[in-house]
Amino acid sequence: MSTGSKSISKSSQQSELTNSQRYKWIKSYVTQQQKLNPDQIQFKLKYHLLLITEKRTPLFSDQHFTSFSNIFAKVTKSFSDTYIEVLWIGSDHIHLYLDTSPDYSVDEISQTIIQDSQQFILMEHSELQGNNQRIWKNNYFVETIG
Repeated sequence: MSTGSKSISKSSQQSELTNSQRYKWIKSYVTQQQKLNPDQIQFKLKYHLLLITEKRTPLFSDQHFTSFSNIFAKVTKSFSDTYIEVLWIGSDHIHLYLDTSPDYSVDEISQTIIQDSQQFILMEHSELQGNNQRIWKNNYFVETIG
């Protein structure tokens, strides 16, 4: 676990600098182009994220809902102004609601969710690993909503 948490904090620290620079750039660009007061600018992005199990293996049931909700909440703590909610769990996939700021790309958040949630899920639910070394495929579906 210590290795995983070190990598999470390193990536979080590295993205902090990049994210603050990206936010400053967006804010200054909008301010210049739209001649707006920068204090009146707010961004919020909402996504529907779908993760699929490796080889579409049926692993989940309704009993995992509460545990997974807690796990995904832990995963997004490394991203400021980001909230995730488990919408629905199928036997071989999961639907998530993601609310975030433009400080992070959706790919950056999705890849972190895939990697980190897999670690936490296997720690809390080792019975799900079976013969598979991975829970999630690296592929995901995402769409903007709201």
